[in-house]
Amino acid sequence: MNCFPASVILLALAAGGCSRTEPGTPPTGPAAAPAANAPATAANEVQAPAPKPEDPNSTFDKRTFAGTFTGDGLSLRLGGDGSYRLQAPGTEASTGTWTHEAGSIRLDPDSKSASDRLFRIDGTDRVVEAGGQATLRRQASP
Repeated sequence: MNCFPASVILLALAAGGCSRTEPGTPPTGPAAAPAANAPATAANEVQAPAPKPEDPNSTFDKRTFAGTFTGDGLSLRLGGDGSYRLQAPGTEASTGTWTHEAGSIRLDPDSKSASDRLFRIDGTDRVVEAGGQATLRRQASP
């Protein structure tokens, strides 16, 4: 009686060769895990996380928002190229660049001795200086 083939069969059964899975069920256990140095395939690629919803601030269009705003003795011209000019009565105009950040406009003066100024966007036709010192309304284009 030759026991060799029977022992091989018993060894294969003991190692899980007899376990049954439903069709379409992914394999489990150590044999199912890809080797650390295995090349990426459709079966073992790591999926990238789903993209986050688009940031509403990223859709802000400087060229569309640009224009002239006046009120409380100030005149602010926002250029579509990111430049600005702020004029108050009896003072020299401030010029520099402006950026949009979190629902506000930051004026960064060319003069490094002057401080940035922040204006909250209040709709499409109004900006309010931080602290409420001035409210500026969009002027109609000529």
